[in-house]
Amino acid sequence: MDDMAPTPNGSNSRSGTETVASGSGKNGSFPCESGPSATLAAREVTLADPAGASPDRPHCLDAALDYTKHGFSVILLHGIVDGHCTCGQPDCTSPGEHPIDSWKTAQTERASPEQLEAAFLRNPHANVGIVTGAVSGLVVVDIFGPYGLTSFSKIVDEPPNLPSVRTGNGHHVYGRYPGTALKNFVKTYPGLDGRADGGYVVAPPSRHASGKDYIWRTPLEDPLPELPAELLALFTSSGEQREPSPKRKSRRDDAGPLAGS
Repeated sequence: MDDMAPTPNGSNSRSGTETVASGSGKNGSFPCESGPSATLAAREVTLADPAGASPDRPHCLDAALDYTKHGFSVILLHGIVDGHCTCGQPDCTSPGEHPIDSWKTAQTERASPEQLEAAFLRNPHANVGIVTGAVSGLVVVDIFGPYGLTSFSKIVDEPPNLPSVRTGNGHHVYGRYPGTALKNFVKTYPGLDGRADGGYVVAPPSRHASGKDYIWRTPLEDPLPELPAELLALFTSSGEQREPSPKRKSRRDDAGPLAGS
């Protein structure tokens, strides 16, 4: 998986703005980098910038504490320093993306803010991860590169208005856990992965091995919105992958233009 994961709202930090390119190959608007299928429209969103809170404070600490307010189970991941993973392995295959310690407990229990602060002070360069599934009430779809955008546009008729993150190589789309056990999926469609029970994602403002920071394109909401049925159909509670259900009728057919995010 790419790097399934933010600068959250509501933390005690300064605010910044980012000009975001959003668009889709069809009717809606969804964050994308570029491409012939995308109609780009500039929009500006105001995001919290935990990394700017204090130069002496760990880069991801304030974001991690904010995620706990959303009810997420948070873990520490190895970070990126001078282009290298802090695990110290020269042949690391998941730089900046793998947990520092065992995260088994985090799949059923959320760490307290005090525990997280102590852990980040011991590991000031750590990235931040969010455990998906029932423990966090969260499912995430990873849209990896141009293949992922193409697959995404084939599955949903119009891009949903959901919290989304720009990763090092694509986007994450966040949705509400539906309450029934869901397994992760990998490459059911080219460039698409999903994380639910037993998974985690890299979250903003973590640093990708490319040097880019993960950032929110569309901020978190409370409560989280549901994923469209077509995307939920990619997850499964059995060992077999299911084909997504047919596209729903576009809301543009019923009520005019979709409100862009």
